[in-house]
This record gives sequence, C-alpha cells and structure tokens, in this order.
Amino acid sequence: MSIAKQKILEETLKNKFDIEKFKRFTREFFNEPEMIQENRRTGIWREYEEHVAAYYRVARYTDCDENKMIVLAVELKKDKSVERARSMQRNFISRVLDENNLEAAIVAFYSQNEPNWRLSFVRL
Repeated sequence: MSIAKQKILEETLKNKFDIEKFKRFTREFFNEPEMIQENRRTGIWREYEEHVAAYYRVARYTDCDENKMIVLAVELKKDKSVERARSMQRNFISRVLDENNLEAAIVAFYSQNEPNWRLSFVRL
C-alpha cells in the first residue's frame, strides 16, 4: 500500500467520523465507485426512527463478481451508542438493501456526540 493510501486510511479510521474523509476513503479504496451526490435521507422508516437520525448514500459499487453494493453513512440518534443495537442496525441496512435490489453494503455507523464509529460490511 502506498504511503498516501495508508495516510488516508489512518486519517479516516483513527479519528471521529467525517463524511468528507469517508468519501475520500471510498474513492481511494474501491475500484471506480460511482460516487453519489451527497444525498442525506431523513425520512426513516417508523420502526427505526427512534434509533436512526439520517443516512447518506455515498457511492454505488459493483465488485468483480458483479455483486451490486452501496456505501452508506448512518447517523445514529444522539442518545444511542454505536456499539449497542447492532441487530437493529443490521436490520435497517437489510431493508435498504432489499428495497434497492442490492447484495451488500459497506456502512459507517456514527453518532454526532461520540468519537467512536464503526465500519461494517453487511450482506444479505
């Protein structure tokens, strides 16, 4: 890995979540992702609105096996920990995948009030 890529990786993963750094990470580490204009979605399904504040569709990506994926950033509610409610988070992403006919997602789960965030791979 080049020094430049290593720097991007460290800046992204070792700091509080930053959407611009996450976009740069996506552009560098995925082979030709289709970047999506910042599309913050706040219309959250009723069963998740207690936990999810909004989510961003960052990029679409098709891997070498033709699996369609999406890169997302999910902002959790302020009083909800990134480390808790993992099954709810997985179910939320499953619904996004199902409704968009996608096989998998790379997802950054973060909260505005917490320095820690998590990068997850979710596959149906």
